[in-house]
Amino acid sequence: MWKLVFLSFVTIFLFSCIKENAIELNFTEIQLPTDLDLNDVYVENDSIIWVAAGKRFGRGAVFYSPDFGRTWNMVLDYDHEIKSLRIKNNRVYAISIGNKLQWTDNNGQNWSSLTMPGWDYFSAADFFSDESGLLVGGENFGKGIVNKVLTGINTAISDADTLQHEMTDIHILNDSSVIAVGYGVILRSDNRGQNWIPDNSRGDFFKAISFPDSINGFVIGDYGSIYSSSDAGINWNKIKGSNTFFNNNNRFSDISFINKDYGAVCGRKGLLWISENSAETWKPVNNLPDVDFNKLFITQNHLLLASKAAKLFIVNKP
Repeated sequence: MWKLVFLSFVTIFLFSCIKENAIELNFTEIQLPTDLDLNDVYVENDSIIWVAAGKRFGRGAVFYSPDFGRTWNMVLDYDHEIKSLRIKNNRVYAISIGNKLQWTDNNGQNWSSLTMPGWDYFSAADFFSDESGLLVGGENFGKGIVNKVLTGINTAISDADTLQHEMTDIHILNDSSVIAVGYGVILRSDNRGQNWIPDNSRGDFFKAISFPDSINGFVIGDYGSIYSSSDAGINWNKIKGSNTFFNNNNRFSDISFINKDYGAVCGRKGLLWISENSAETWKPVNNLPDVDFNKLFITQNHLLLASKAAKLFIVNKP
């Protein structure tokens, strides 16, 4: 019995080492003109907001606001769920379940697309400066997908690989180095995704990556783990382990850092934590509604949270 009590004490102590006193922040709740869940959010030029939305096995959409959320236009209506967005060189990419990658160069007035063979659960993408990119996804934990795509004048899928891990996010560091995460694995490639080197990190379903610069990076897992890297993803250090029997309330969905010091994580049941010291300690925000946050984006003055039930929260930074 004493061993169980001791283990409980140690677990609580270790968790308290990274958590500071809770804070309250002012926020605005915006209901978008749809019944779809909001899966991703991106702010462009401090005023334009892009939102990806959709329902699993249902429709998807992309919404555009030119005035920081006061008005909204649906600029893409699609048969399948839009999982995420990526903006590169003023081009907006919409990543969806199915067999299409879509993008716009004129704020959603017109869309181009690349149709791929098959039908897959794509979740994220990132692109090199030469308009080629990598599209990742997977399903059932043990099937992973990496498609190499060309989105320039000649659109095509140049190669398709399968991995033993369902993939959820990807970040291109430079013209050759790439970091990708998924079920139980953090991967690095130094040859544009031709080969992948796994990190020793284990024990979680890794969901999201954030690199505020080319050196410093952060990764979170669905079950509460946080990892950091200070050498462009060559090595990863565990900041917080995944949840335990005694502490299983922290379910993360996304992480974002605007520089190596300031960032935040969001998750289920209104979870939002803010760090101002490279993820060493976190301040929980305790006055947000009990909703599931899917993605977050940080600007100079705000944190934007995309959630289920078509709700977008704009939180004032402390």
